[in-house]
This record gives sequence, C-alpha cells and structure tokens, in this order.
Amino acid sequence: MKTVRITVDENGSVKLDFDGYVGRQCDGDAAKIIEELKRLGVIADTKRIDYKPTYTSVKKHVSVRA
Repeated sequence: MKTVRITVDENGSVKLDFDGYVGRQCDGDAAKIIEELKRLGVIADTKRIDYKPTYTSVKKHVSVRA
C-alpha cells in the first residue's frame, strides 16, 4: 500500500515521506502535492530530496528475441 506522510515542523518546513513507492513512482505524486500546497498559499520550494533505497531498486524487464 502506498502512503504519504506530510509533516510541518514549528518553522513551517514541510516534509513529504513516501512509503510503498518503487523507483520514480513517487515523483509524480510529489509534484501534485507540491502544486496543491502552492494553490493553498503554502510556499513549497524544494530544498532537499532524500531518496530511499527503494528509489534505485527499479526492476527493468527486457525482452530478448532469438
């Protein structure tokens, strides 16, 4: 199951934590959340991105024909 935790600290910094995503799946959802936050008047500039190990564990399927 995919889950997103949105945390706002006492300084107003927003943290998005994605679980259940593999590879670049989280990028599209992150962009949608950031756009919605901006629409609501939240300044949502990306300062840092920390990818989890599952971000680089994308499996590639290759077809081989003989």
